[in-house]
Amino acid sequence: MVGYPKRLSIMRAVSAPASVPPRDMDQSEVVLGESCRWYVMMPDVADGGQHACLTSDGIVLKENLYNRASRRSWTAIRLARRPIGIDEIKPPAELLEPQRWGIE
Repeated sequence: MVGYPKRLSIMRAVSAPASVPPRDMDQSEVVLGESCRWYVMMPDVADGGQHACLTSDGIVLKENLYNRASRRSWTAIRLARRPIGIDEIKPPAELLEPQRWGIE
């Protein structure tokens, strides 16, 4: 099929280049009974920014985003931790069929 991608990739999102790691703001908070630490996620950006309160395993519980024109914030309202099986996270079987991607 013309126009369909020939590859499917699933990657973890990265907020900043690996060469500029988030900077610890030396502040912590408790959200929904979970402790989190505040980080500057884009430390070398001059006209905007992103601050995130992360749990020790990297879950964002609060975030502040700002630039010259706006400011937005959000806070998690629910958090559930539980073991999950591969069947809950793998894509639907039809998505992996070669004919869907024009590969036969």
